[in-house]
Amino acid sequence: MTNAGTDKLNWSATADQPWLKLSKATGHAPDQIEIDADVSNLALGTHTATITFINDSTGGSVQVPVSLCITKPNPLQVSPASLSFTTTKGTNPSPQPLSVANAETDPLHWSTTADQSWLKLSKATGSAPDQVTIGADISTLKPGTHTATITFINDSTGGSVLVPVSLSISEPNPLQVSPASLSLTTTKETSPSTLALSVANAAGKAPLEWDAAANQSWLKLSKDKGSTPDDKVEINADASALAPGTYTGTITFSSTRGNVLVPVTLRVGTFPWLIIIQDIAIIGEQLQKQDKENKSKTSKDQKPAKISGPEVR
Repeated sequence: MTNAGTDKLNWSATADQPWLKLSKATGHAPDQIEIDADVSNLALGTHTATITFINDSTGGSVQVPVSLCITKPNPLQVSPASLSFTTTKGTNPSPQPLSVANAETDPLHWSTTADQSWLKLSKATGSAPDQVTIGADISTLKPGTHTATITFINDSTGGSVLVPVSLSISEPNPLQVSPASLSLTTTKETSPSTLALSVANAAGKAPLEWDAAANQSWLKLSKDKGSTPDDKVEINADASALAPGTYTGTITFSSTRGNVLVPVTLRVGTFPWLIIIQDIAIIGEQLQKQDKENKSKTSKDQKPAKISGPEVR
């Protein structure tokens, strides 16, 4: 409310219906008042009321008519209540489902529309319960944030449900690290072979500064920062404090244009020489046993040699 004059203006306000709630009943213009409605005791239908503002300084009043329409709750339910897509330029985001439900038992037919052409709906009509798959075609969109609204209409009993949609498109991350993952194998007593990661700038030959960090203490990097193009980082692992088993870690490469995560798997085995020596001893015992058995068999099967020659008289 405003004061068209220059003198101080005091006002008061009243409502002729108890369901109308005023944030305050008096004040000084210029001023603002919030109006709310308590429908807990009201029936379905249209209700009217009047708010009367009184000029307590110079007299006079202003009446504000209020109309309140209470309808039956819409049985059409759509979930989730909103959608959010995130992608990079040149790649459409993965589609997302919307579930359409009916809170009542009577048949419910629905239809839907989107206010932006880049939103793609798998179907435009149906009967609840149902499901609609929502996709996004970003081929004509620029990087940035785009918004849209999907409207579901209850064609059976009236009413609608609005589903806001947000789409965020970013420039592709030019930071490239290869290979995309690493696998190391070692024992507590030995060190695995050193592997190398190549770091490049897919956007061209312009230098792109980067930082690298590992989330596991056993992962060792030859350096934790650098600049493209044609940069390399040597990766190794210290398994001296690790028990035999399989371990995983991640190396995060960061730049002003985005991050790249490189998963690393480390397999730590037992020291092989003891096993090899034990195997050799077992094989040796088996060979000795087999040799004795062969000699024993030969001596049992051997008959005395028969000597032939002239008879001696």
